[in-house]
Amino acid sequence: MNEDTENFFRENRATFVDGKPAKHTFERDDLTYRIIGAALAVHSELGPGLVEKVYENALCLELRRRGILFERQKRLSS
Repeated sequence: MNEDTENFFRENRATFVDGKPAKHTFERDDLTYRIIGAALAVHSELGPGLVEKVYENALCLELRRRGILFERQKRLSS
């Protein structure tokens, strides 16, 4: 890995194991990228100004279409 690549991963808080980015970092970053892509696709298609439930429904459809597993409105314990 060259110095520029290493600096990129360090700046983006990648986790390193034996001087190499850990595999889970790439997996997390890939999932994050895919989720954001789905959200942007929904917003691009629907545009602004709709109620939240419309975007939620559309995002669920888009995540399912892209094969991304999710739980809708998951409750978090406090």
